[in-house]
Amino acid sequence: MAPNDRGTTEPIKLDARLIDITRVSAMLSALAYEENAAENYSRGKSDRYEHPDLDYIQFYINDPDQAIVARQGGRCYISFRGTVLPTKESLGFFFNDWEQNFDLGNRIIHRNNDPSQPACEGRRGYADFIDTQEAKEGLEDVVRCMDDCSDQEDCLVVTGHSQGGATATIASVLLYDWQPTVVTFGQPPAVDPGCELIPSERFYRYINSKVEDNNVDLSLDGVPFVPTIVSGSAHYGHALLLGADVDGGSAIKYLGFNEIDFEPALVDLDIYAHTMAATSDADYSYEARINAIVDTFKDSDNIDIETVGFSDGAVCEYGELCKSGGCKDNVCTSGANTAIVVGGVVGGVTVLMLLLLLVMKVRKRRRSSAASKESPSTSPTNTSSSTSSPRSDASPKSSSGRVQREIMAPSGKLGIVVGNTTKHGPAVHTIRPGSPMEGLVYLNDIIVGVNDIDTRKFTAKEITQVMKDTVGEERNITVLSFISDIGFIHRGQVQVEAAYGFLLGLGFCD
Repeated sequence: MAPNDRGTTEPIKLDARLIDITRVSAMLSALAYEENAAENYSRGKSDRYEHPDLDYIQFYINDPDQAIVARQGGRCYISFRGTVLPTKESLGFFFNDWEQNFDLGNRIIHRNNDPSQPACEGRRGYADFIDTQEAKEGLEDVVRCMDDCSDQEDCLVVTGHSQGGATATIASVLLYDWQPTVVTFGQPPAVDPGCELIPSERFYRYINSKVEDNNVDLSLDGVPFVPTIVSGSAHYGHALLLGADVDGGSAIKYLGFNEIDFEPALVDLDIYAHTMAATSDADYSYEARINAIVDTFKDSDNIDIETVGFSDGAVCEYGELCKSGGCKDNVCTSGANTAIVVGGVVGGVTVLMLLLLLVMKVRKRRRSSAASKESPSTSPTNTSSSTSSPRSDASPKSSSGRVQREIMAPSGKLGIVVGNTTKHGPAVHTIRPGSPMEGLVYLNDIIVGVNDIDTRKFTAKEITQVMKDTVGEERNITVLSFISDIGFIHRGQVQVEAAYGFLLGLGFCD
């Protein structure tokens, strides 16, 4: 299959082989998120597992990361888990995972993991798991698995969703000589442009879309469209957009090869379209889309699946996503004018403005932090500070793994929004610019007390009312935090806050 140049949209066809590879890849990428999956498929021994749909399966876990090695249909697969979403039990893992996502430092990636061979540069955060003992054992396992393949040139598949897809991209370089096929779902770019060690012609990256509840608007997974200028990375392989077609079917639109020119408007990006696993309330997920396509063609022999877009009558935002090339009133319509995608420019400018604001905010906080170190009135060791100045004192770590800190907050509005109630108490959701609490509280700090009131079981609404009731007085606020030193903002916390703010700007977070 000859690759297309950047920006061209000459569609490819998906044959039975590729559809089967995609189906298994989607299943494994979804399985990587399944809670207690290793326990669920254990054969009674901690290191032996079995799955009803697979000939072999093995889990390699280093929380929050995980790799699954599997064999099915004469091929060997290695799947990498993406970012873990926050739950009451996994908040610590969530922070670690997001720190990886936004660690944009360089990591040299050598062909076959051999320092004597050529190399490319990738993003360090996506390679963190690769460097663990568990991942190394997983890579060794998948290579051993290939001993049983009858066709060594069509044996290895590397896959993953989101961050896991980015890790799969890096792993394809480490497994270069084994000629892997790469299948990713909703992945961000992970490797610098011009890397000839990535198997682009055998690389298929799927991008999802979702028809909104009003049946009028179409939203696209925003993660693959994060501007590459942010990380300096590039996309590789064939870009394939998944979506709902007429009569409840699914369709695929080929967007091009490697870096593509299609860039949707910022307002058309959505986090729900990023969902991987198929559930009863997520029939729009990546896995559900792939399953629907497989079901449509399961009774057909030797029929290649076209990737020419949505049929007339399907919901659209851009004419180029439709088979006919026309989109009118958000419906694919033959003869309608092709919509011009201006969203890429508008969205790109908006994203750059958001990033600039984030950089300014971080710099401001660092200056504020430095000033607090120099000023005796805000030093945590100065017990004679003025009661009108915010102050913070740290205590030993709590049972939640966080540090308990006492903050003397001034009277008046504090400029913070509380939400995201956890099992330990309500958490800080937003810190508004100019807040007197900047540098003293951080995103996801848990508020466990206000003055003498125990707030650990309060809802966000209840604690907000307490703040309003005490607005005319100073307040002693007790928080559980991952940050212990008010004079130093941890690099990971800055990155997580930048990540959160960036996703907030994209509409990914409420």
